[in-house]
Amino acid sequence: MKTHDNDPGSLHEQQTPVAKRSIDAKSGSLSVKRERTLGRTGLRISEIGFGGCAIGGSLNGTWGYGPTNDNESLAALQKALDLGCTFFDTADTYGSGHSEHLLGRILQGSVRSRVVVATKVGYVPGCGTHDFSARYLQQAVERSLLRLNTPYIDILQLHNPPPEILGNPELIKAVDTIKRSGSARHVGVSVLHHHHLSACLDAGWVETVQVRFNLLDLDAKSSLHKAAEAGLGVIAREPLANGCLCGKRGSDSVFAPNDFRSLWSKRGLLKFYDQVEQIKKTVPTGQSLARHAIASVLEESAVSVAIVGCKTVEQVRENFGDTSWNSGNL
Repeated sequence: MKTHDNDPGSLHEQQTPVAKRSIDAKSGSLSVKRERTLGRTGLRISEIGFGGCAIGGSLNGTWGYGPTNDNESLAALQKALDLGCTFFDTADTYGSGHSEHLLGRILQGSVRSRVVVATKVGYVPGCGTHDFSARYLQQAVERSLLRLNTPYIDILQLHNPPPEILGNPELIKAVDTIKRSGSARHVGVSVLHHHHLSACLDAGWVETVQVRFNLLDLDAKSSLHKAAEAGLGVIAREPLANGCLCGKRGSDSVFAPNDFRSLWSKRGLLKFYDQVEQIKKTVPTGQSLARHAIASVLEESAVSVAIVGCKTVEQVRENFGDTSWNSGNL
């Protein structure tokens, strides 16, 4: 479905074969412990990743997913690690860098070599404007490295760049310089809208793409396959549609003032939750709506990883456990 301003989903934002579906012949389930290849990067990662937006909170006037507790956030990150999650996605704007800082606190010792860290740069923290100049990108990367407590970033993503700049020679040179320095091992783009994916393909240098994809927003489906066929790693974000598919909220939900979902229009919520009620009818007996939604995204063979945002250990247990296989949803 298409989204509109102040409707749910409108605010956030060597060739490798397409990833094969990971199906356990006995249980018919998908799990965070199963891996897929992230396109031509060759990186093997858990098919369910940890999305770090929510744990960033709402520091310095940034929008988040309501109140957070750092101890609980750290426990959630650790629980995801314990369950086998090896892909962690964040951004320098999530809580003005607080999400990166928290992730950096768990990247100690042997943990760093076992996980893939993806972050995003390009927004100027605190003001919401873009800066993709070579100087700013270099500064942003250096700050992210310090917060993440790591000498390198596995996947450096440009954060919602205008598609027309992706072929700019100066931008390409800036990204290449960062990659050659060793600060970032691979580079990609997180797109605001799925129709920007074509520009990522045309640019030539993009190794991964991140795009919104869930049972309430399937517009990106054909574009995802084109990207995967071209060897790009496909990162599906918001598989739970900003919480609409978690099964714990309804059209009468009230969000905290510092929760960006408080800006959603009542009309948009009603429209979304009418669709959610229809989706609930397709959920297999004994399976939660959330796991059904995540498994449905992972049924799409073009998807390398689905990143799920969590603030608590309980949410990690719910979303990172085995997700029963259910066909025909997409």
